[in-house]
Amino acid sequence: MSQLILLEQAHHRHLKIDPDRRPEHVADQRLMPVVVSEFQSCAIHFPLVITKNADSGAFLAAALLGFDEGENLFWREGRWDALYSPLNVQRQPFFVGNRDENMGSAVSDFVLCFDAKSPCLTEADNGELLFESDGQPSAYLQQMQTTLGQLLAGESETARFIDKLIELDLLVPFSLDITFNNGQSHRVEGIYTVGEERLASLAADQVAALHAGGYLAIIYTMLVSLGQLYPLIERKNRMLEAAEGWFQAAEA
Repeated sequence: MSQLILLEQAHHRHLKIDPDRRPEHVADQRLMPVVVSEFQSCAIHFPLVITKNADSGAFLAAALLGFDEGENLFWREGRWDALYSPLNVQRQPFFVGNRDENMGSAVSDFVLCFDAKSPCLTEADNGELLFESDGQPSAYLQQMQTTLGQLLAGESETARFIDKLIELDLLVPFSLDITFNNGQSHRVEGIYTVGEERLASLAADQVAALHAGGYLAIIYTMLVSLGQLYPLIERKNRMLEAAEGWFQAAEA
């Protein structure tokens, strides 16, 4: 479980981060929240879907990384196996917090926090320092602040996109029955996508409004990304074959 602490120069000037270990935070994450500004980058690897937050019930955009709970097929042999890392991976172990939640202040604004239990924290010489000798934020910390800013702005933009999909009644449940090479069957459910028939039935002015808002391109990127389900299935097949080979070797 994460332990979020307010980042303060006075207390954390010697703190260092190992960026190579950031993906360990999502090694068991089947659905990765993403924002629309990174859809094109995500679409080269991941199926993009809409899912519901388990706690709030709110819709959010996510990259599908695996089929079973706790399965991330892009975490292989202790490393991240994809050209692109979503912003929610890049920003680890940092989080945006609210000042009054973290400091007991009546002032409501955002502060930078870090996960004190993160595997990224290191004492190694090659770790990334967060503060320079004069106490100023390092280039690495400034980069993380930029990433968090992109994520924060992207979450608002993504929420508006999803609200538009709901307003136009474009969201439909998406289910998929898969049989892997070893005969194992799995049903993907609990996720949503844009219904192509519903999209095609929109009035011309509604389509024009989607295009003007930049939403039409996002929708098409999302629909095209579903083709990444097939490479994802192949990843699962390779994992199952490797596991079967390991058991056979162990029994020999």
